[in-house]
Amino acid sequence: MKRALLLSVLVLSSASGCGAVALHPGAPVAVASSALAPDLAAAFAEAEREGQGHLGVAILHVESGERGAYHGEERFPMQSVFKLPLAIEVLARIDAGTLRLDEVLRIRPIDIRPGPSGALADELPASGGERTVLDLLERALMSSDNTATDVLLERLGGPRRVTERLRALGFTGIDVSRSEAELMMDFCGVVTRPPRDAWTLDGIRAATVTGPAARARAQEAYLADPRDTATPEAMAELLLRVHRRDLLAPPSAARLVGILERVTTGKDRLRALLPAGTVVAHKTGTSDGADGMVAATNDVGIITLPGAAGHVVVAAFLRAARGDDAARAHALARVGKAVFDHYAAR
Repeated sequence: MKRALLLSVLVLSSASGCGAVALHPGAPVAVASSALAPDLAAAFAEAEREGQGHLGVAILHVESGERGAYHGEERFPMQSVFKLPLAIEVLARIDAGTLRLDEVLRIRPIDIRPGPSGALADELPASGGERTVLDLLERALMSSDNTATDVLLERLGGPRRVTERLRALGFTGIDVSRSEAELMMDFCGVVTRPPRDAWTLDGIRAATVTGPAARARAQEAYLADPRDTATPEAMAELLLRVHRRDLLAPPSAARLVGILERVTTGKDRLRALLPAGTVVAHKTGTSDGADGMVAATNDVGIITLPGAAGHVVVAAFLRAARGDDAARAHALARVGKAVFDHYAAR
């Protein structure tokens, strides 16, 4: 590491002791960041400008222990990145013998969630269906299937069980508080949620039809909410443990990394500018937008470097961004390339 860089960030103390919480992307104050090499600091600043938002990055070179951060102690909305800690809880239950990969779970009409394209919401009839835990786990991680996610969450006992696991493992900078359905309704500005037995696919779609003003207010509230957020530094530490395979029993740990290496989302993000064939185990997260702003565009993962250069963990979160889809994705691609080039050249 070369030197500490002064970064402009907005920091407020978290009442839960979970680290710094950035409540609004408003007027910044200068604080010292984690030590970050000048080339990386410059690349991250340029990526932030391109994305037209607020960028948070934490990096950790596994073999040397070298690390750095750019707004790394602030909280950023995770969106579907939360499916990584969800997967850890599922696999921990497998290891404990309280859940089986071949266990078949019923998917009721009130369990079906919108998105993404080609997911269970498009595949299943309105009456629902059945899938194994393994199938749901792979769908939740690889294609970010929202139906698979909420079915697993319900089987586990709700989002709080995921956060309880994180706390037991020593992670205080990551929070999982809401299901996909709850996040959708809150993000769209649904003031009064329909009763649980009305959470069908059509019911959620109808409930989330709100006007532009309501969505803009809801997005502002979402960005100010510490729930379902993570600090880049905490997420990087979690990814390090995933890479080291010390969170789970060996078969489950290997299974998790293997699934993350087969993720189909985010081809235009962290891995987009890396050499062909580079192995990246990662998870993406993306929100909708309102008032010309997208609340969250994220990608977090473990990059395998060439030769004997080792591995580097990268947790990149772009918040409150006004860049278009291509600009936001390319901003994260810049982060991935800068980190790869910095450590591969050693």
